[in-house]
Amino acid sequence: MEAPMEPIIRNYRDHFTPGGAARLINLDDNPPTTTLSYSHIQPGETSSHHIHPWEHEVFIIKGSGTLVCDGVNYPVKAGDAMFIPGNVDHYTLNDGGEGDIQRIEIKSIAGIPEWRRSE
Repeated sequence: MEAPMEPIIRNYRDHFTPGGAARLINLDDNPPTTTLSYSHIQPGETSSHHIHPWEHEVFIIKGSGTLVCDGVNYPVKAGDAMFIPGNVDHYTLNDGGEGDIQRIEIKSIAGIPEWRRSE
């Protein structure tokens, strides 16, 4: 019988670089279903503008702005949870005038190709 996986506990303060993301649960941890990261988006800045086949979820802890999916704007604010489907061109713009956006992002690894999991 395989040994059970141990819990992974990381504090974002130990892994966060301003302007970047703290990859708190990442592919190197061999999670069975999802990864988790924490990030800030500074006023006037955006998250990376990208598209990929897997879905992911984002929770806004603080701040407000605009989620842009396939060119459609959706206002978002602290307390909002977002489901972003796979194959959608997307990014988050901090245009809310409330300082940094702080957010948690959860990504399913189901749609990530094996070759990408080892990057």
